[in-house]
Amino acid sequence: MFGLFNSKPNYEEIFASQEKTRSFIYADRAKTSSILGDNSFIEAWLDSRNVGQVTAVIEHEAMQGDIPSLKQMIWVSDLYFEDATNNFKDKGQLLEMQTMYLQDRIKYCSKAIEFGLKDQSYYALVSSVKLYSLYGNIPLSNQNSAAPKALENIIKFAEILIKSGINEPELIQDAKNAIAHYGPMAKLLGTKF
Repeated sequence: MFGLFNSKPNYEEIFASQEKTRSFIYADRAKTSSILGDNSFIEAWLDSRNVGQVTAVIEHEAMQGDIPSLKQMIWVSDLYFEDATNNFKDKGQLLEMQTMYLQDRIKYCSKAIEFGLKDQSYYALVSSVKLYSLYGNIPLSNQNSAAPKALENIIKFAEILIKSGINEPELIQDAKNAIAHYGPMAKLLGTKF
């Protein structure tokens, strides 16, 4: 009887349309962060047959500058990247999907940085290093313009982190190490930073 009023939301009904999804998550912005962080919401979202539709709603809000949505998209793009080896057996498709997930994560981190979340530069730095390593065995060419761009991003995000004033000595040291390691290669390739 006491649990009667605390029933779990019917997520499949909520996820049936983008309007319902948007209303559930964003109608009361004070609750958005707790909704997005709720484990039952996350499980229902990722298991939903409408996962793409729900993701599109959250991504739209993220790109409009909604901070909880940005953090959610940064997290989910990393989750998809880490899980890609389980979902894609073809090496070409795996490389394509991992590249897309990393590029998405960098895009969301960049947007978060624009809105003042300088700490997200660390995740952008890590994603740029991973992206560069994906291309490590592919010869540089016009078809592989992502490698120099990844190098450029490594230096850019490392510098943002160092200048951010964040009191995280280990992260700052990681950023300095990244510049020391990748800086000479970036200069050799003539990347802009």
